[in-house]
Amino acid sequence: MYRPTSVALFVGSMVLFGGCVAQTAEPDLCVQAQAHLQACGGMQDSDVFIAPTCDPDAAQAILEQPCESLADPGKADFWGRFLCRLGILRHCAVAVCDAPGEFEAELEGSCAALIDLDGCGQCDYYRCREARSEASCGASGYYLAFGQRYCQRFQQVTEDRLSIEGQAWSQRVRPCLMRALERAAGDELSCIDISRVALDSHPACYAETGFCDLPVSDWVLVLNTIDPADRDLREMM
Repeated sequence: MYRPTSVALFVGSMVLFGGCVAQTAEPDLCVQAQAHLQACGGMQDSDVFIAPTCDPDAAQAILEQPCESLADPGKADFWGRFLCRLGILRHCAVAVCDAPGEFEAELEGSCAALIDLDGCGQCDYYRCREARSEASCGASGYYLAFGQRYCQRFQQVTEDRLSIEGQAWSQRVRPCLMRALERAAGDELSCIDISRVALDSHPACYAETGFCDLPVSDWVLVLNTIDPADRDLREMM
């Protein structure tokens, strides 16, 4: 399994160091809930940024739970549901696509045709590319473990929570990333080369589609969408 930290390091460095720095007020209840989770051992200090979409009611519910309750293995549903409402979007459930993209991987151009779909079927571009790939990287390869997974999460979870400008950026960056793959990632590439080529395209697509012009609230939501395993914040800080 690869660790695609370069994309997150780019995003994080833009937020923290790269000229996109801004300050925003944090809701007290949400800050307290974050501190409580960290004190209970549920999160590392660098595991989460307070999100502007944090639900104060969810934060209050977290604060009312003793550490032993938060650590109870039977609280798995509680964790996901409330952490999502705190704005930690990687814990939000992603719905099954009700209109999957149709493709015939053996036909030239079949995958590229999915890029212009408006709905959730657009993310099946990555499933199509995996089907065409001679390397057959499977569930741990870039196409499925990173490309499709984050395409679906950003489209179905994050996008509606972004500002109007952020939503437009999200809709621009997805096809940018897919078209970059079409240009640079041939079906004959190895799994490692697919990951390298794909991840190398992320910084340019993010910048070209206007990420740095977005409000800081959108940067926080983007960071909160990415799993810790895919962004080592301790390296970034």
